[in-house]
Amino acid sequence: MYMSDKLVLFLEEEYEGSVDMTCYVVYDATEEEYFICGQRVDDLSNKYAPFHFYCKSKRSLLKYIRFITNAEDSRLTCGLFNFSGIYLEEVVDYGVLDKMRSNYNEVALYVKMEFDKKVILDLLDVLKDVRY
Repeated sequence: MYMSDKLVLFLEEEYEGSVDMTCYVVYDATEEEYFICGQRVDDLSNKYAPFHFYCKSKRSLLKYIRFITNAEDSRLTCGLFNFSGIYLEEVVDYGVLDKMRSNYNEVALYVKMEFDKKVILDLLDVLKDVRY
């Protein structure tokens, strides 16, 4: 019935009033691992090369997210989105996920919060355990 629905975690780091980095996390149940992809943007709106990695452990993924978001000095917008049709894409990467994100498919969004390890770990559990 809803087999094309997929929860995706959205993270956006804001540093000194500007968006510095945007990333998405998807749980791959087949491989039993997390996929994270994103892209940095500097103060001059220069975009850096997109990145994408896989991670088996949510604790290691949390450490990576904490590092790339400059957790102690930044604000984090954090949310869940339902990307229906994600399975129709031949390749899922940062460009695809960024184009899919809209207010229409937002499930929940918390804007400019402090980095909270427990919230991020809980959301990673949600990605893994909530399925269509």
